[in-house]
Amino acid sequence: MRKCRLIRNAAVLCCTLASVALAQTATPQDVWVGEVTANDVYVRSGPSANYYPVTKLAAGARVRVHGNTDGWLVIESPVGCFSLIHKDFVDAPAEGTGPGVVNGTAVLVRAGSTLSADLYAKQLKLNKGATVEVLGPHNEDYLRIAPPPEARSYVSAPFVERLSASRLAAKPVAATEADAPAVVPDAGPAGVEPAAEPPADTPEIEPGAYREELARIDVALEAEEGKPFLHREYSALIARYRRLADQEDDAYTASYAAERIAQLEDAADSLAMVKGIRMLGDELATERKNSMQLRERMRPPLPVIGGGFDVVGEIRESMIYGPNTVPRRLRLVGDDRVRTIGYVEIPEDSSLNVASFLGRRVGVRARGTRLQTEGVDPLMIYTAAEVVVLDSGGNERDGGENSKPRK
Repeated sequence: MRKCRLIRNAAVLCCTLASVALAQTATPQDVWVGEVTANDVYVRSGPSANYYPVTKLAAGARVRVHGNTDGWLVIESPVGCFSLIHKDFVDAPAEGTGPGVVNGTAVLVRAGSTLSADLYAKQLKLNKGATVEVLGPHNEDYLRIAPPPEARSYVSAPFVERLSASRLAAKPVAATEADAPAVVPDAGPAGVEPAAEPPADTPEIEPGAYREELARIDVALEAEEGKPFLHREYSALIARYRRLADQEDDAYTASYAAERIAQLEDAADSLAMVKGIRMLGDELATERKNSMQLRERMRPPLPVIGGGFDVVGEIRESMIYGPNTVPRRLRLVGDDRVRTIGYVEIPEDSSLNVASFLGRRVGVRARGTRLQTEGVDPLMIYTAAEVVVLDSGGNERDGGENSKPRK
């Protein structure tokens, strides 16, 4: 079940990132007013923690909600937020602030932020003739404008409590910024408002310490997700969420924490699997290296060869390297005519006649040697300077000395 849930969440996130920023519509009858239940709650430019924040809200701030997108509330942009539009598509007032007129078609309006330099989040499109309130320059290319009425921001649902009619009547949300800030902390000692108590038949549970702890754990989780994958540790976070999931005073917090636990257990399982695979790969690489070193130490020493040769053996084509290998590399077989004792490499600038000593017993004088591994048994490679045929078989007309380098 948890695996299916992860796949579902990944699919939802991909779809969200691709389309939601340009399709911020809401059902009118679903508009309601909520109150922020923790301090330093991020308002983000899109419905995911992957979107950059545009501002922060304090406990008690109120927001007008237009819908819910996968656990992220779609809200009217709080007072103090701003949007961005490219300066080339606005006829701005000469004084730099005031009413401006859009001069292009389908001009993108983006979410502005004082907390992030990013500006990739798209809020809506405006057509030619639309008016905007220019607040001033943002950078060399963009102007800050007051968020259009259709512009939306996003806040995580666990940090907003829907207000009852009685609490809203005690202190309604202002309709415009001129009347009062649309999102303000409530007055009163310790955040307690002097509103009338709700009717007894509709009791409300104050989030209190549970929501505040939930907010702190989510901040810790976001920090953990910022670490490299193999360095993350979820056990402490799971334990903190579990304490909230086990309490019975706040049902929403308990449900939210339980869902987080399921997600983090899946992530922990995946992390353990990746670490196990990585560890197994490291162990196999170490074992292979030790095995090759051991085999090299167990290899019998090559016999002392007279005649000033570095190695003596029978030359054959190599099935590993083949005749088209550059530089050409040939197999050198020992006196038992079975065991490969090394490889003879013919330099590209060499004039050696390879065909004349294939299948013959030769002595090789090398201009250089090196040990190769390349995933096979470690064997010596002899870069040939001179190859001398030592037997009398094969091509008799060469007289046994035909493979000397031609000057």
